[in-house]
Amino acid sequence: LQEAIDFVNARPSPLGLYVFSEDESITEQILTSTSSGDAAVNDCTVQPIIHDLPFGGVGDSGMGKYHGEWGFRAYTNARGVLYHSTKLDFGGLRYPPYNHNRKLREFVIPS
Repeated sequence: LQEAIDFVNARPSPLGLYVFSEDESITEQILTSTSSGDAAVNDCTVQPIIHDLPFGGVGDSGMGKYHGEWGFRAYTNARGVLYHSTKLDFGGLRYPPYNHNRKLREFVIPS
């Protein structure tokens, strides 16, 4: 087992790593001891077509996840926009220039 892990780690990170084993401890040891873009256990064809899984590389096999929703998120910009009503201005207290009433309030109630 260690020879297989050393073999993978002696090379650039692969795009995919495929582990075939019924033993969960062996599977976990391989997955935690190696680096790859993606990994599959006991399969080597299905995971690239599942849109809910990110697909992409790491290191020499590429950077980023460009598949399904992951690709959409990678190539779009989520921009927050706030629409604020001008009716709730708090009497000019929020932004300068401050009016005479604001100066009077600060004099009467110092902060």
